[in-house]
Amino acid sequence: MMGRKFFISDLHGEYIGLIKLLDHVCYDPKTDQLVFGGDLINRGRHSGQLLQEVKRLQQTYPKNVFVLLGNHEEMMINYMCGTSKLWLAHGGYETILSLNEVFRDEAGMQDCLTWVRGLPIVFEDDKFVYTHAGLDPAFGIFEQKRDIIWIMNFFDYNLHPREQLMRVTNGKPIIHGHNPITLEDLIWDGVTMNCDLGSHTADLLVDRNLGLFDLMNNNVYVYRTSSRLIELHELIKI
Repeated sequence: MMGRKFFISDLHGEYIGLIKLLDHVCYDPKTDQLVFGGDLINRGRHSGQLLQEVKRLQQTYPKNVFVLLGNHEEMMINYMCGTSKLWLAHGGYETILSLNEVFRDEAGMQDCLTWVRGLPIVFEDDKFVYTHAGLDPAFGIFEQKRDIIWIMNFFDYNLHPREQLMRVTNGKPIIHGHNPITLEDLIWDGVTMNCDLGSHTADLLVDRNLGLFDLMNNNVYVYRTSSRLIELHELIKI
């Protein structure tokens, strides 16, 4: 029996929410596909635990669990390599404390960082194309430049028509995160879908939630970070 296809992005250290969501849907890593869209770390209190668990899942079930690089992981890599201190202004200090608590020895930390450095920026299956923030339609799926993980507010579709995106992906919708939205602004148009529901974002976003998207059944399971309750919402194509 074919398993389900789940996507979750921009967790930002929300370890408790991830575990609650996976338990709620009775997630089975032996049969269900799970794609993490990046930005596992920063802002939330449990970046170390979250990174450790996602790494464990991916390495234990490499045929069903896929993890993409987000811009927050990129900032961490750049900081650890000594090329940029930008990470410290976006939750890096707190993440360092969490990582030190979880990865108590240098070898464990280095193993984790090596794993993060090797994460891809694009994943494609038989139905969808997944990225952290979107695709540049000027390039093929696997010719994308690393800076696509920084795309803000997605593309100006007057310059990059949706038809052009669909040609790049051979008609497969693009599933991504990166740009926080409220649940009310969630749009599924059959071409692109932004799945970042604002987990641990700044106060300017009214709702701060985490969404686990069941793509084959057109559902999203929403973990409300304030109440720690889960709601089921139907994805309606427009």
